[in-house]
Amino acid sequence: PIPTTPAPITPAPITPAPVPIAPVDPSIPCEVGGCGDSICAFGAANVDTPCEFGCSYGCTRRFQTCGLDSLGRCGWITDNGEEINFERCMAGCNANPLRL
Repeated sequence: PIPTTPAPITPAPITPAPVPIAPVDPSIPCEVGGCGDSICAFGAANVDTPCEFGCSYGCTRRFQTCGLDSLGRCGWITDNGEEINFERCMAGCNANPLRL
């Protein structure tokens, strides 16, 4: 008999759970949360994340603020006048990701 090769198995696509981008109540503010305050989202104060720290987290905390973007979504917004400093900081992290 001639050996046969089994047909490749195609995994089912992974569908992430939907993440709300707008609060149910518009008076709910964006919050910083997660271990290391790495998350900016509605209800983030109640979010548990793995405790890790990367160079980019320092750039975010120094030059950005958690707030609503122009589409009404929470996110890290670069502070006015800090765009160049943020970009330089992130470029330094990309060059040396272990720098803290």
